[in-house]
Amino acid sequence: GANWTYVTWGLYHALLFVPLILLGRTKAYTGVATWKQIPQIVLTFGLVTIGWVVFRATSIIDALNFMMSWGRHSLLSIPNLIGRWYYIPMSLSLIGLIVVEWYNRGNAEIETFSKIKSKFVRWCVYLSLIAIIAIYGFYESTQFIYFQF
Repeated sequence: GANWTYVTWGLYHALLFVPLILLGRTKAYTGVATWKQIPQIVLTFGLVTIGWVVFRATSIIDALNFMMSWGRHSLLSIPNLIGRWYYIPMSLSLIGLIVVEWYNRGNAEIETFSKIKSKFVRWCVYLSLIAIIAIYGFYESTQFIYFQF
């Protein structure tokens, strides 16, 4: 059966969506974000991230303990989880993904890279993505997430 964290995750997202539905604020935004929308985007990302912590935790207590640990560290410190050399390419990759996402804002098509006119540049992008996956990919065997329920 489903874990209580899954049920809590669903209720949490319902609590986030119901006010928007009742207020009629469910339209999709397209184009470049306004200064007013940027804090809304950051807030949405933060709230959804909290929901995913609850979803992936083994128990609700574990999720709460994990979230409580967020305040124990400085926001400016960089944790040495894998090695500090790991964060530079990962940060650059994250910036690249944000740029691609921003470029496609409001566009449901996944043909972003095919729009690059230069064949050389397009293949450089493809090969860079393959290299990033090959270098930073997680190749250990893990249980499929939905088998955990």
